[in-house]
Amino acid sequence: MPDDGSASSSRFELLRAQAESARKQSQATVRRAQAAWEKVSAEWQQVEARWRRTEQVRARWLSHAAQNEERQYAAHARMQARLTDSQVIEQAKGILMAECGFTADQAFDALRRAALSSQMRVPDVAATIVVRTAEMEQPKPDRSLPGHRRQSRNSSPRS
Repeated sequence: MPDDGSASSSRFELLRAQAESARKQSQATVRRAQAAWEKVSAEWQQVEARWRRTEQVRARWLSHAAQNEERQYAAHARMQARLTDSQVIEQAKGILMAECGFTADQAFDALRRAALSSQMRVPDVAATIVVRTAEMEQPKPDRSLPGHRRQSRNSSPRS
């Protein structure tokens, strides 16, 4: 039976050697996988860092574009306000020139002095003058005998 024991022993040694070889191969595969994972992880961190920088640049660009658009809108609004203000001031000057016999410079000076004394802006004083003048020029409604119709001379009263 020594043959049987030595065959069994050599078979065991062969299996043990194969198992050891498989274990070493597995360990090498795990090390390669870990190295690959570390490399992929490092590359992914670089991608994320680049993405964050890109998003920061995009946010700055959008912010700048929004600020630029806001500045353009504000400038347009100021120009519209100045145009409206100048039109109202010109109307008020015309009213003062017609009513008081002022020259254009005298009318503007009167507007400016009225604004200073009332602590208002010149366009606001001018608007007040224009509105009051427009209200004065409105035709008054006929208020004779409310609720009764006027009878014409040709119509006879009904009994």
